[in-house]
Amino acid sequence: MERRSKFTANQIKAWLSRLKDVVYEADDLMDEISTEALQREVMGGSDVAKKVRTFFSTSNQFAFRRKMGHQIEAIKKRLAAIRDDRLFLLEERHNEGTKSGYRAREQTHSFVSEEEVVIGRDEDRMKIVQLLLETGTEETVLVVPIVGSGGLGKTTLAQLAFNDEKVQKNFNLKMWVCVSNSNFDVRSLVAKIIKSANNNATGNEGYESFEMEQLQKELGEKISGKQYLLVLDDVWNENRELWLNLRNLLSHGAKGSRMIVTTRSIVVAKIMSKVEPFF
Repeated sequence: MERRSKFTANQIKAWLSRLKDVVYEADDLMDEISTEALQREVMGGSDVAKKVRTFFSTSNQFAFRRKMGHQIEAIKKRLAAIRDDRLFLLEERHNEGTKSGYRAREQTHSFVSEEEVVIGRDEDRMKIVQLLLETGTEETVLVVPIVGSGGLGKTTLAQLAFNDEKVQKNFNLKMWVCVSNSNFDVRSLVAKIIKSANNNATGNEGYESFEMEQLQKELGEKISGKQYLLVLDDVWNENRELWLNLRNLLSHGAKGSRMIVTTRSIVVAKIMSKVEPFF
């Protein structure tokens, strides 16, 4: 119970930190808008001043308004996500010790369109890519956790990192598994991972009926000696033993293998990785 309370306190601390960051960002945005308005007022007197203003400005009025509109929308989305996360934390505490917090969701995939972006999170994307490509780590399989409530953009952020050109070239085996509906059943997950490793080729449907002994041998053959990238999307499991069982099965890959884990729970992130979570 003490350990659980500590994790809950960390969740609240992280939540407050995110809220403070967004408030500071909103304050900076207001300063930028006020400065722009003051400059236009001061330089709005003569035609020459207007031309100089237009020439030296980094953007015209339309572009500036569009930029501000995007930033305001991004702040609104982040505030909405933080609000939802607060509700999730309250619900999690209310349902502590039960599985009532688990909710089914649509299956996800690795594809992301070029137009898709996570507004305000490009820095996180670049940091994740850097971690995926880093070579100086001791661990054979480094796990990168992305934490946040539903709708925050965790899956899209993982998709963007997964599809990064440098990342695609760096790993000779890339796999994507949506975990949520399986609730971290190791046997089911191993079957899904093997399917993904096979590119979902025809004839893989029978893996679910395999015994665990067959599955672990098949997985070992797929990843042995290969530097792989595996995304586990929407993990709910807070049972450390189940994670250790899966990690042992995934330990046959080459050094430099990586995993991205998206989850709504900071507890999951702490169990699965020593890397500081991306919120």
